[in-house]
Amino acid sequence: MLRERDVRSLIVQVQEQVGITDQYLAKRLKEGLEARETKVVTHEGQVTDKVDLPDFHAREKYLQMAHKLRGDFPRDDMGPQAALILRIGDEPLPENEWEKSVQQLSGPGKQNERESEE
Repeated sequence: MLRERDVRSLIVQVQEQVGITDQYLAKRLKEGLEARETKVVTHEGQVTDKVDLPDFHAREKYLQMAHKLRGDFPRDDMGPQAALILRIGDEPLPENEWEKSVQQLSGPGKQNERESEE
């Protein structure tokens, strides 16, 4: 079975075979950071003026991408996820039963950590 690292390596190999090298990507990233747009002014269906301006929207996207590629932002991966299921009955759980349930859910050693935080 291929691991994520192996798949990435294969993708990079194929990209390089068709000319999408690190240098090519860096050049396109630089172009995006320097993106420009042309605004056209019309009157009665006729172009009366054109203005060449920085495309700040595109530049912002490329800037985010550049920082992300450099590792300047924290990873989006939040790590393992967990779910908490509460059983709500007609009567409250006695205090000793509640503590026992919490200890079973949190595993050994977790109760001591919680007590030291208090």
